[in-house]
Amino acid sequence: MSETIFANLPSFDGLADGQTPGRLKSRKAQEAERAEQEVEAKDASFKRQMTAVEATLNSLADKITAVEAEARQQTNETIVAIAGRLFPELSKRFLADEIALHLQALVPASAVEVEIRAEPDLLDRLKPVVERSNRLADVCKLTPEDAPEGERVEVSWKTGGISFDFDGLLEACLKHIDTTHSAIGAQS
Repeated sequence: MSETIFANLPSFDGLADGQTPGRLKSRKAQEAERAEQEVEAKDASFKRQMTAVEATLNSLADKITAVEAEARQQTNETIVAIAGRLFPELSKRFLADEIALHLQALVPASAVEVEIRAEPDLLDRLKPVVERSNRLADVCKLTPEDAPEGERVEVSWKTGGISFDFDGLLEACLKHIDTTHSAIGAQS
């Protein structure tokens, strides 16, 4: 009870520190000041922690962007490498079928004699495909030719002809894939 009456009166406890009675603060004022200082200290600590968290998040965002770009580049390089290995094998496997598919449409119906010149290995793969076609089997003559140019087929009839340069086509396709995937990786 006496404490509430005297709560607003100055305390003389601090006089030993060299303070004068007029400058002494009440106990409530001192507690309020201490509480305010604690709040300010906590706020400052929180701001420092938040600044550190923001810096960490920014650093992580930059690293994630770099990892994504590297992953995209590696994926593009892998796709081009796979295509570079896969396309030549597929072209060798299906080259005869592809030629036969287009040959029927390209050779005029009026052609009586058609000569097909290609490497012996390619002719061996092409022969069964030509023999399956009623129209081509009757008019086609297969002539082996050692061609240093690679996978190339020459088809001729008296009024015209056509060349299938699959090595050149394959090279152009691989170059196109390489430039397309490089451009895709650069755009992203």
